[in-house]
Order: sequence, then C-alpha cells, then structure tokens
Amino acid sequence: MNSSEQIKYIAQGIVSRMVSIRLRHPEMTPADRTEKALKELMVEDGRFYIGIMGTKSKDKVRCPECGQVIENREIALYQGMYEALAIAHDWCKKHSTYRFKMKDIKDEIGKNEYARFGDWVYFSGLVFKEEKASYGLNMERVRDFLFRDSQICIAGWKDPITGQFTPSRWGTRNQIPGLVKFLDNNQMFEARYTSAQLTLG
Repeated sequence: MNSSEQIKYIAQGIVSRMVSIRLRHPEMTPADRTEKALKELMVEDGRFYIGIMGTKSKDKVRCPECGQVIENREIALYQGMYEALAIAHDWCKKHSTYRFKMKDIKDEIGKNEYARFGDWVYFSGLVFKEEKASYGLNMERVRDFLFRDSQICIAGWKDPITGQFTPSRWGTRNQIPGLVKFLDNNQMFEARYTSAQLTLG
C-alpha cells in the first residue's frame, strides 16, 4: 500500500469511527471524537499511522567529550499516564493509604505507563517518589486534577545537566493528548529535544 492509499484508508477509518462514536457518545466534543477514532484505528492497525504522523525528533546535540545529550528533553503527559494515575489513586483509596509500590498496580497499567510513571514527579506535586519503584500521592491534589478539572503542568523541558524542569504548558485532564502524538515511525515513544532558552508559558 502506497502513502496515498494509506492516507485514504486512514481518512475512511476515522470518518466511519467518528459516526459510530457520535451515536454512542453524543456528549463528546468533535476533538474528543477524533482522538477516540484515531485510538481505535491505531489499535486495529497501528502501522497506518506512519503515513500521517511524520517524525518530531531532530539530531541531538551531544557533548564532544562524553557523548551525553546536552539539549533539554521534553517531558509531557499523555492520556495513558492520566489513566495510570487514576488507577494508582483508586488503589490507594481502596487500601486507605497514599503510598504504593509499582508492583501494586503493574498488572493494571500498560508497559509505556509503567516505564513512564516516574515522570509524574515533575507535574505540579501530585506524585512524589519515596524510593525505587515506590511512590506517594498528594491525594487532595490528585482528586482535584482527576475529578474537578483543576489545571496542572502537562508538559515541560528537563535540563540533562542540572536536572532542572521548566514547565511549558498547563492544562486540565481534558487537554492531555493521546499517546499517538508522541510515537515515532516504529510506534515507539519518541523523546523530543531543544536547546532554546525557555520561559514559563
């Protein structure tokens, strides 16, 4: 299948799914219906995303001495991380605690979410790390975010040298994009880098 056929297939798939989703979920916004349609199409056949997604990365700038990447790396939330936080919250609530180990929720979240859960420590103080694979939740702030549409930092840049995290975008749970926005041509999560000076947005 050539690229134009891939795009035609994607368009047809999205339209047919959006009609179905609109009937099943009339309360959803057009943007949410589009996102859901893309997710459903990806689950069915993720390879067809290659034609429209393109790549978001560029050549990384490395230290000439040690080879370490010296550009700031973007760290951003996606929908799966939101769902993993909700699962962690529910587990803590059920067990009357605010602490948990990753093994407690491992079977309920995906591999990407398991690997990236530690990034939650950068986002507005909802999660803190106690030790390896062990976290705590600020239950009140987590509930505000999950159920009351409070805004938090949803993306930022981490300096690889100092470890400093600079927020770049704020939003509510409904403004967190799906994972597909961050995948590369091999359907793997793709880190993005910048060497630009950033200011709080």
